[in-house]
Amino acid sequence: MGTSVFRGSFDGRDVAVKVTQCNQYNLLKFQRLLVDSYQLAEREIDLLRQADHPNLLRYFCSEKDRQFIFIALELCQGDLDFYVQHQIDFEHDLPRDAILSHCCAGVEQLHSLGVIHRDIKPSNILITYGSRNRCRRAVIADFG
Repeated sequence: MGTSVFRGSFDGRDVAVKVTQCNQYNLLKFQRLLVDSYQLAEREIDLLRQADHPNLLRYFCSEKDRQFIFIALELCQGDLDFYVQHQIDFEHDLPRDAILSHCCAGVEQLHSLGVIHRDIKPSNILITYGSRNRCRRAVIADFG
């Protein structure tokens, strides 16, 4: 059981493909866990569909079969945790106060939908370029 993220393509654009997978070898043992995992993935898909906001991770589409759920999401350059740990300076593109402002705007949108994230941390704050003006943005991810 687990979730993996791969680079992919959807409708002519680069995307991140989040895959929730089932371990067929131990299917009976993990059947309840599999159902829970699918339910969590479905809930995340529903939230992503509703949460159309520049500071929330963008959702494109999803597909599922008996073993996997595939979710095509906005491709990001990395998470805030990586940038901090590796001391990568992008202050001129995305100042620290802008990151905080972007995160607050994303949380405000979630709250307007009646959603509480409950896991805001640097690894769930992704850094990406916008599709229009190519400016860096901080987006909140992992609503599951």
